[in-house]
Amino acid sequence: MRKKIFLTISCILFSFIVVPVFFGATPNCMPYFQDNDGLLVVDKDGKFLLERNVDIRMVPASILKILTALVALEAMGREYRFETEVYLTKGGDLRIKGYGDPMFISEVMPDFVLMIKEKVLSFKKLFLDNTYFAPDLNISGRSSSLRPHDAPPGALCSNYNTVVVKKEANGSLKSGEGQTPLVPMAKKASQKAGITNGRFTITHNSDDAARYTGELLLYFMNQAGIKNENIIELSPVSEDDELILVFESPYTLEYIVQNMLEYSSNFIANQLLLMLGAYFYGPEGTVEKGTNLIKNFLSINFGMKSPQIVEGSGLSRENLLSPREMLKILDYFTPYRDLLVYKEQVWFKSGSLSGVKTRAGYIETSAGDFMPFIIMCGRNFIDIEKAMLCLGRYFYH
Repeated sequence: MRKKIFLTISCILFSFIVVPVFFGATPNCMPYFQDNDGLLVVDKDGKFLLERNVDIRMVPASILKILTALVALEAMGREYRFETEVYLTKGGDLRIKGYGDPMFISEVMPDFVLMIKEKVLSFKKLFLDNTYFAPDLNISGRSSSLRPHDAPPGALCSNYNTVVVKKEANGSLKSGEGQTPLVPMAKKASQKAGITNGRFTITHNSDDAARYTGELLLYFMNQAGIKNENIIELSPVSEDDELILVFESPYTLEYIVQNMLEYSSNFIANQLLLMLGAYFYGPEGTVEKGTNLIKNFLSINFGMKSPQIVEGSGLSRENLLSPREMLKILDYFTPYRDLLVYKEQVWFKSGSLSGVKTRAGYIETSAGDFMPFIIMCGRNFIDIEKAMLCLGRYFYH
């Protein structure tokens, strides 16, 4: 029923009265902008107060995450929680199946393990099922670097597919997070990469990501006294398996989205994209299914023709949106504006790629109104903070 309701939402009609304001009206702000920049500021009645190149599609960078967040929240609801399933096989093995939870992190694993202990005190092998997402996903714009923002998605993964390490004074290596043990796979990855301090992507292989999760879970299981053979294998759920636990994430979708927007997490954005694709079109989750859902949302609700969206985080330069199209997204996103970062009377999300700077959100007025704005620049816009401060002060009256 949710699928049917979501995919048949009636189109929302926008009828903006365009009243351009000459750039001379804001002499202290406009020097920050160039002729080929995209700029749009709109008042509460839909009037264009400032506009420049509003119908030219440009690279949105990470402000695309506002769109990904919107589709996820509209489709699943603020209170949606990811699930992870636990099965017991006839042979006495334990099997865990992931459904793309982007915040299946060390902090939640002890509670997860204690719930398992209430059902099972011992098992043989630990089987892992990461088949809800397709393997070897190719996401445009994501590289194979070890930088955390290039961490790959996965149906069963942990700690954003990253590891934090720290070198002790005596030269030994330890985990850089008190809640996370330095399991063998993490130590080996650190030594191979030559990284002894900081956070890095542990793997770009979804099977290895699942194995890393398995090593963490076995550590916490052993700590909890659950006896096992300390053997990890990957295999999908069988019809003969008995479902013994459905673990709900302690984090709501609202909380996850807020974290994604605050820290501009590419990992979370594409986890949401893949989850949405698998949820509405069936597994395996793929980038194509996720982007098709977003494109359908844009077409149905905004009448947007041939939207060019290729992934969910804004990493790709193949994503293209115009300021006017972004305005429609912001208008729909208004009930969720509290999930954005707030600073100097502005709720916003920033985006940055080499040669690209973007920002979008809402300027708060002294009357308590919220005025949508979009800035899209195909250049290294080093003064975007000063420009936003200027606009915020100008319209806060």
